[in-house]
Amino acid sequence: MTLFEILYFSLVFTGLGLLCLIVWKVGEAMADCPATGRAARAGALTIMTGFAALGFGVISLIAAIFPLLQEGNLSLLYTALGPAAIALGIGFTFAAGQLRAVVRDAATRAAHVTRQTAAPGTTGTDQATA
Repeated sequence: MTLFEILYFSLVFTGLGLLCLIVWKVGEAMADCPATGRAARAGALTIMTGFAALGFGVISLIAAIFPLLQEGNLSLLYTALGPAAIALGIGFTFAAGQLRAVVRDAATRAAHVTRQTAAPGTTGTDQATA
């Protein structure tokens, strides 16, 4: 393995790992809510796993074109890291949006269940103090 390949793989896998960690930490922060905590934790784990798999695929596909990159005069490392960073960034944005949607759906369901279980004539203040 060349120095270029070592640099490429160490940089992109570090970036992928850090972005996966951020998705997990955001899910943990959202898990503090009693109504949506389980959905946030499960969503974060599922989304992080999918993001890691897709990120690994993008990294591998870019590595597969290394022989083609070596024929050009472009800087190999920057040419390889650019598309990897763009793909991981787009994937991270999608992952964060999906996590937000999972938590929003769980909050909507929790609010709907709370409204259905309240006794007729009971106000929200009465429910909170009960």
